This record gives sequence, C-alpha cells and structure tokens, in this order.
Amino acid sequence: MKKFKKILLIDDDPVSSFLNKCLIHKLGICQAIESATTEQEGIKWIYSNCEARHKGKEDLEQVLIFTDLTITIMNGFKLSNTIVELEQRQVIYAPRLYYLTSTESMEETRICVKDSFNGYLPKHLTEEDISLMLYEEN
Repeated sequence: MKKFKKILLIDDDPVSSFLNKCLIHKLGICQAIESATTEQEGIKWIYSNCEARHKGKEDLEQVLIFTDLTITIMNGFKLSNTIVELEQRQVIYAPRLYYLTSTESMEETRICVKDSFNGYLPKHLTEEDISLMLYEEN
C-alpha cells in the first residue's frame, strides 16, 4: 500500500477526526498524521508544509489532505478556492486534496468532481475507501 510522508485531517468533529486518525494509523499509510479543527489551522499547516519556495512539487506527491466539506467558517469549497488561489500566486504547491462528506447529494458530488480536489470520500472513512482511493491514485 502506498505510504505518504504527511496526512492532514481538517474536521471540526473530534469524534470523526479521532476515528479517521485511528484507521489511518492502523493502515500504516503515512509517517505522520496531523489534524486541524478549523480552515485557518488547515491553511496555516498548508503554508508551512507546502510552501513553494522551500518544497519541490515532487515532495508534495507525499502529502495528502482530507477536509470535511462542511467545516464551520468557510467550507470545503471555499478552502479549495483559497488553495487554488495560493497555488496560482505560486505561494504553495497544491497537495492531493479529498473532500470528506456525510451526504450523497448529487449537487455536492457534481461540485466535488468539477472542483480542484482529487476526489471525495465518506466522512467516516473505511479501509475499503482508503484502499480504493490509493488504487485510483496509482
């Protein structure tokens, strides 16, 4: 199974975040996993871990971010737009990004596919979800 250097979980629900971290640890797919409870914490982490002048784009092949679609202040879509804007200004290299969603809304699915994220997964991750995501990454 593919292994990442770093994974960031952005989720304001501590239970979901804890369960997802436990599963990721169990699967052993990363060297380090961190979490953020707000978009601002997530963006700060992205600045420090994806900064263009200090990291090569190849380094970011090993960085993965999962973000809750309905986080408190912004939301996953606004966060995505912020990341795209920072990449266009060459402040960061955008890492692999996946939405975590608890709905099966066709509208959300359509937006996720059209948006700049790599994909979307159920908010409560399963081993099967992660395995499929990793398979599609290759």
